[in-house]
Parts: sequence; structure tokens; C-alpha cells
Amino acid sequence: MFYRLIPLTLIMLLGAYYKKGRHLAGFFWTAAVLTSLREPIEQLGDQILPVVIYSLVTGFTMNLLQAIHFKKSGFLVSLTMRLGHYFIWHILFGVYVEYLELPLNY
Repeated sequence: MFYRLIPLTLIMLLGAYYKKGRHLAGFFWTAAVLTSLREPIEQLGDQILPVVIYSLVTGFTMNLLQAIHFKKSGFLVSLTMRLGHYFIWHILFGVYVEYLELPLNY
């Protein structure tokens, strides 16, 4: 909500009032790119360069696609996309890693 919904909505409201909305597309794309970069940049840590690049590219792409779907189809589609991503990546992949992967010998 703080990464996408509030900032994107506020920027789009400003864009609607600026010159009576003539530059609304520019406001949307600027807001979409900036809000899409926020989460991956905040989650960077001490990682090797390929992992940093992978995290930035995939995080940015997912967030940008979510912003595009938010504009095109609304909040529920954007929310469903995010929840589906969480279900696949964090739940199903987490189950795979925790229970189905062969145990490591320490």
C-alpha cells in the first residue's frame, strides 16, 4: 500500500489537476517508474553483483507490471497479481525449499 497505492494515487491526482490533466500519461509513467524502483532499492543488501542485478531487474519488472495493470484494470487486478506472486514465490517455493529439497549435510 505504501509502495504503490498511496504514492501512485497522489501523483495521479496531482497530474489530473496540473494543466487540467493534459500531461496525465507523463505523470503516470513517472510515478510508475519511481514507485517500481522503490521496493527493490530498499531491499538491497550485501550481495554479489549478479544477485543485485537480478533483484533489481525482477523486482522492478514485477512492480512496473503491477502499476500498468493497476492503471489498465484497477485495484483488484493489481492486488490479485501481487498475491499470486506471493503465493508462488514465498509460499510454494518456500515449501519446496524447506520440505522437498534434499537435506544438506552440515
